[in-house]
Amino acid sequence: MTLALLSVAHAAIHAQSALLPLVYAVVIVEYGLTERDIGLFIAITTAVGGTMQLAYGFLTRYIARPALLAGGQLIFGTGLLIAGLTQSIGQLIGAISVARIGSSPQHPVGNALLSDVYPPERRGFAISAHISGGNVGTVLVPFVGGALILAVGWQATLALFGVPALIIGLLIAVFVREDHAAYRRRAKASGSVLSHMREVLVRRDLRLILAASLVAAGGRGLDIVAPFMVLYLSGPLDLDSGTITLLYGLLLVGAVVGPILAGI
Repeated sequence: MTLALLSVAHAAIHAQSALLPLVYAVVIVEYGLTERDIGLFIAITTAVGGTMQLAYGFLTRYIARPALLAGGQLIFGTGLLIAGLTQSIGQLIGAISVARIGSSPQHPVGNALLSDVYPPERRGFAISAHISGGNVGTVLVPFVGGALILAVGWQATLALFGVPALIIGLLIAVFVREDHAAYRRRAKASGSVLSHMREVLVRRDLRLILAASLVAAGGRGLDIVAPFMVLYLSGPLDLDSGTITLLYGLLLVGAVVGPILAGI
């Protein structure tokens, strides 16, 4: 049950990330924005969520991880509902920033919880299933989200995408459990948060991994490449919405299938 709920939660978060590039293509015209404005929008909202992730090494020592994940989904869903009511780009930045805060525990806290729930020989399966859940959400959105934007508008579409997150948050709160007292004892016995941070900075292998991740994150992913690809297709190339949705869907399908084929 834990793996299933966390995977579905991950799918909901990735669905929002895949939906936003389609939303940007509409709001850039509606609000008279430029590509630079969209870049600033992405930078602000991503920085809010990314910065929040730094806190979970500390927060998990005092708040049960299922509570953080459930609360995150509820905040995430609420942020999308608020986004559906926005009437300006400033309001939209605020609402999506709230959603980013809500989605921030999913990767660090969710993967850590699964690592503890499953024995070592099953952890790889659990984490890969968790990642696959996100990929499913990614692939479905261009077709479902694109159709909804055309049918009911981008505000209503964002709000509709928030509803499943609220339901998932409630289900996680009810069904996902951990022995937080035992986890807290293990965490304290392993050393302070500050000592763990020092270890990351001292170890050369971890520094190299972090550096590689920083470089890679700057030039790939739903939050970087996809938004500007959609803006390019709808702007300079002036393609119709159906063609844009199809090409965007093919991009996301390739992003999911490609790594699998590469590993065969």
